[in-house]
Amino acid sequence: MEELYAEEEARRQKERLETEVERERLARRAQALTCIEAGRWSELDLPTPEDFLQQLAAGESVDAHGHTFSYDEGDDVIWMDNPYNSPGGFSGTPTLVMCREILTHIGCGGMYGPEP
Repeated sequence: MEELYAEEEARRQKERLETEVERERLARRAQALTCIEAGRWSELDLPTPEDFLQQLAAGESVDAHGHTFSYDEGDDVIWMDNPYNSPGGFSGTPTLVMCREILTHIGCGGMYGPEP
């Protein structure tokens, strides 16, 4: 019987931990959205969408939370490596809207490409 109680308590503890982790994730996301809405990208350690676009258009690589982006004008693709060196890309010429969407996703804790 004690074993059943111990298992149930372990299950409850795991659920409490998962709930707390999710609560913290949502709080970080809310804070990130507040910063983004106010244009305070530097508080998220991210470039502004305008700077991101300008660097890509100039042929420079841009780092954002472990992601590395570069624009290949010949292929019309924004190439990307995520923090786990998984490659990917976005088709088309970079736009301010696209740059804002990419940075918002990353700023809110998102990642592009597969993760372990």
